[in-house]
Amino acid sequence: MSKHTFGHGLLLGAVLGTAYVFLTSKKTGPQRQHEVNNYVNDLTSETKSAAKNVKEFQKALKNLKNEIELTLKPTVSSIQHDLTEFQIDTEPRLNRIKSMTDKFQE
Repeated sequence: MSKHTFGHGLLLGAVLGTAYVFLTSKKTGPQRQHEVNNYVNDLTSETKSAAKNVKEFQKALKNLKNEIELTLKPTVSSIQHDLTEFQIDTEPRLNRIKSMTDKFQE
């Protein structure tokens, strides 16, 4: 079965289901209209709220990216520089320790 046929079947089922509910419901037309109106208003409100939350999340991600650019990269660079200096400073000492241990092992 193709997606096109499935989509038509899904839409037809939704329409028929809605029609069945309206025809078998014991509510009056104005009651149904009121409920549908409330549902649409709630759905609209929730959609706007979700859109606002997505925008706030995007803004937070942008701020996080800026913070990473401003703080993390320079910090990592500084740590790498300090580590390189430490290795340069300790290399002669490590070489002396190694030569001393080699003498002891002889």
